[in-house]
Amino acid sequence: MKSRTGGFTLVELLVALTIGALVVLLAHRAFGVVSDLAGRVATRREAHDRDINARRFLAQAFGSLEVGLMTDGGFRGLTDDVTFAAWLPSADDTVRRHRVRIVATPEGVIALVAPLRAHGVTAPDTLRLFPGARDVAFDYLLDYGADAAWVREWRSPVSAPIAVRVRMLEGEVADTLLFAIGPRG
Repeated sequence: MKSRTGGFTLVELLVALTIGALVVLLAHRAFGVVSDLAGRVATRREAHDRDINARRFLAQAFGSLEVGLMTDGGFRGLTDDVTFAAWLPSADDTVRRHRVRIVATPEGVIALVAPLRAHGVTAPDTLRLFPGARDVAFDYLLDYGADAAWVREWRSPVSAPIAVRVRMLEGEVADTLLFAIGPRG
């Protein structure tokens, strides 16, 4: 009988290669799963950031709403469209009056924002607030109190409601947002 002088048999090499291949395959799958999870987390984080920024913008716009100026058309609120003037930051980091129009479209809720100038309104910038929203409806609060009524339209050149309620569906989730109007809310 021959004695072993070193080295590996063919069976030992095949077993080692098989185990190594299994480790590489499992590592590849694990990295794939981690990569997919990271992508989903990034997508959800972007959607959450967009949602929070949209809510901040609406709170700031409704909170700085200017009521009672006939020159800019006042407050006009319909079921799927709200238009008013508000004090918002401009591109040059100053706060100026802007014409804000929030519209429910088939693609979601958008805001058209344009600075008001002495010679009129400039071309508006479009902000996509809630791109996945559907079945959007705006309601307007008439007065303070638990029994106060909500109306579906508000058209007044010199007044505004106390609050605006935005009801919408995003995917399968229903959401209701409530925004107090500047000096009234």
